[in-house]
Amino acid sequence: MRRRLINFYADILFTLVAYAALTTPCLAHAPWATLQGGHYLVKRANDGDSFHVSIQGKEYIFRLYFVDAPETTSEFRDRVEEQAN
Repeated sequence: MRRRLINFYADILFTLVAYAALTTPCLAHAPWATLQGGHYLVKRANDGDSFHVSIQGKEYIFRLYFVDAPETTSEFRDRVEEQAN
């Protein structure tokens, strides 16, 4: 009886997720923008996979996803040790 109830709820969950996936419109992607005239900003939070840039007086933070660069400080000691292994 319990297994049948679990299967019932799993079927309902699957149906709801499938319905949401099929009825959600695909979002149109904006065209790529080329930002020119930027200057690297020296910030304490800059490291190998994120950094600050100033472009036309506005500050941007760039993060490189799927890049795991070593931390530049030992502030997060457990993270530095994890990356060393």
